Amino acid sequence: MNLVKTGVTLVLTIKTMVSFSCLTVMAILVGRNQGNIT
Repeated sequence: MNLVKTGVTLVLTIKTMVSFSCLTVMAILVGRNQGNIT
């Protein structure tokens, strides 16, 4: 049970980090595009 819990926690943490970095990249790209337009 402990191994399963640790694995699930690890997967959730990685998923959160990946989605967070994706959001950051999207925000940077949008900011650059807006900067180029204006």
